[in-house]
Amino acid sequence: MRPYGFFRTIRTILYLVFFYVIGFLMIVVSTVHCVLTEIRYHKEYGKDWVREFEKYNGSLSHANLKIAIGISSLIAIGLILVWFYRQQSVNNSPKLKHRRRH
Repeated sequence: MRPYGFFRTIRTILYLVFFYVIGFLMIVVSTVHCVLTEIRYHKEYGKDWVREFEKYNGSLSHANLKIAIGISSLIAIGLILVWFYRQQSVNNSPKLKHRRRH
């Protein structure tokens, strides 16, 4: 591999990691913001918090759906990372023979 190809590959990997981290942080911030907004309205307005929340932020079910999608996305990203890590570690580890004990 030529030096230029090596650095180009490293740059591409760094870009992918950068976009992955930024996307992950955006999901976390969005989900936490939605949850904190609901908690704040619940504490501030008491029993009428749903009406006030929907007055300024739109449908409560839409906000809950955003929270559910955010949490599901974080779980999916975690599972994909675990799967990818296991695939890499299996491919790079030497094959061991299984011994049977009698």
